[in-house]
Amino acid sequence: MISDIQFVEFIITNIDYKVVSLEEDNEDNFEFAYGLKEVDDTYILSILTKVADVQGDHKVEITIETKGRFAFLEDCDLEDKSKENVVKTNGSAIMYPYIRALIHSISSVDTRGDVIILPTINFNKVIEDIDSNIKEEITPDENNKG
Repeated sequence: MISDIQFVEFIITNIDYKVVSLEEDNEDNFEFAYGLKEVDDTYILSILTKVADVQGDHKVEITIETKGRFAFLEDCDLEDKSKENVVKTNGSAIMYPYIRALIHSISSVDTRGDVIILPTINFNKVIEDIDSNIKEEITPDENNKG
């Protein structure tokens, strides 16, 4: 069965690789963020992935910004809001293996440390958490009601 969502293209917009001293910060870290916009009947999903990995006497920080373009089949009967949700969750899950492979490949070239392997992600939960945090930031608190 063919899916309603089609992965049209994957674009790397930025890669940043840094080696920093442990004096600055000595903790591992992983961040994932996304943005979504509709352009010409397609959806552009922007993903920002940051990983920091302590490796002996130094820390490696890799930031990768990517974009994926997704389209839906003409006979798709999903509403726009449903399409957005499908792109956010399924699109992220489709793009993530490419991002994992990039980080793995980049970190494998630096012989000073270990290869970085990103964790698996439950995108339904991650997107739900990100969206609920955005709504909390936008929602006015009780003292500011007019």
